[in-house]
Amino acid sequence: MKRTPLRLRYLRFDLRSHLARRQLAQFTLLGAGLWVLHTFLLGDHSIIALQKLRSERQELTTSLLATQTTIDSLQTIAGRLENDPVFIERLAREEYLMLRPGERQYLFVPVPESERDAILSGAEPGAATPE
Repeated sequence: MKRTPLRLRYLRFDLRSHLARRQLAQFTLLGAGLWVLHTFLLGDHSIIALQKLRSERQELTTSLLATQTTIDSLQTIAGRLENDPVFIERLAREEYLMLRPGERQYLFVPVPESERDAILSGAEPGAATPE
């Protein structure tokens, strides 16, 4: 079978059409790949955003548990303040330094380390120590 110029033009056109379809398919795949990449890595529902939301949820759960523990302990103290006279008395003595009639209270003042040795040896606080 002999090829004629008309046949060559037809084959050339077919080759161009094939290349054009192939190029269109490549651009379509590239566009779809970029869209998938954007959706999974950069979008509102991306993997990174979901990981941040999971981390934030974990922090909020931890904070909620700590707050619930605090609320429970405060409710326990409130219940004891309403019903437990021994607890009220202990709180009044410790927090407000209250006394019963006829009692004496002794307050101990902390002594700085630098003066402690001088006091224990019987010397005046602040006096020079012999070396």
